[in-house]
Amino acid sequence: MRKSQKINKIKSLNKLLKELNSSLPPNADTLKSTVQKVYLQINKSDNVSKNYNEIHDALITLNNALQQAALKKTYHFSPAQNKIIHEINSVEHKSL
Repeated sequence: MRKSQKINKIKSLNKLLKELNSSLPPNADTLKSTVQKVYLQINKSDNVSKNYNEIHDALITLNNALQQAALKKTYHFSPAQNKIIHEINSVEHKSL
């Protein structure tokens, strides 16, 4: 995959992560923290290829946290948040 395509995928994912983070209420500290960690994991390097390669592992972490919150019923996701989560997973599948 070309560098420009990788950059576009990373930018798209960053935008969705920011949307998800801003849609979470202030009392969802654990989820907000996880979203921020995932964002930092994906963007920790200046090397685009390294950042791109971090996407898969970072999103596994995010999905695990989201699933745990849903299963433990510590947080109920809104339809808008579910849509963002679906879009995040779609970006990942397109990147593989």
